[in-house]
Amino acid sequence: MKKLNIFVAVLVAIALILLIALMVKSLVTDSGGNVAVTTPPASTATATPPVTTPPASSVTPPEDTPAIAGESPTPAAPSIDGERFNIESPIAHEALSITIDTSAYTRHPQDMGDVFYLSSDPSQEVFLEIALVYGDLALKKPGFLDFYMPDYTHMEESGQVYVASSAVVGEGLSVTDDTRRVDGWLIEVEGGFFAVVTGYHTEEQGAALYRMLDTLTFAK
Repeated sequence: MKKLNIFVAVLVAIALILLIALMVKSLVTDSGGNVAVTTPPASTATATPPVTTPPASSVTPPEDTPAIAGESPTPAAPSIDGERFNIESPIAHEALSITIDTSAYTRHPQDMGDVFYLSSDPSQEVFLEIALVYGDLALKKPGFLDFYMPDYTHMEESGQVYVASSAVVGEGLSVTDDTRRVDGWLIEVEGGFFAVVTGYHTEEQGAALYRMLDTLTFAK
């Protein structure tokens, strides 16, 4: 009888343990019988890539406009007072004409054109030149600006572009070094080509030259 009482006491203890276990389980499960799992919210922050700004050029020329067949820009109204100069091809009977600010630039006549130097610059490295050149443009274009800047560090060809904001189209060329820029436009005519060349050190000088180039006209 004593052994039976001990056996009953053990069964009761086991039943209590199971009951306690069921109660604990009900506290940690949801209503569907699944264990609740807490998921941390996803981060909404997104990485922003660094932005790199290229360094600005020390001498920035005014932009040339690419020539488009059948189109021409509206020439800018001449914004300078000055004297009109012309250069004519005796073979093609075509001429270039430009207004020069003679209060700031001094004319130096050449055999086949004119060079206008900035009067306040004794180095004569700030200039505008218009000239007639005989010969084949395609043959003379490579290295054409070497005469003006033999030791340039960079050279660029722009193809057919308008000269500044004028309606005149030519083959655009440019050479630069650390302190100076030379721009050129070659305008093909019968028997040769007209050459328009500018040289300058600063953006202010380049802007003044381009204002004169805006007045350029080409007559056939």
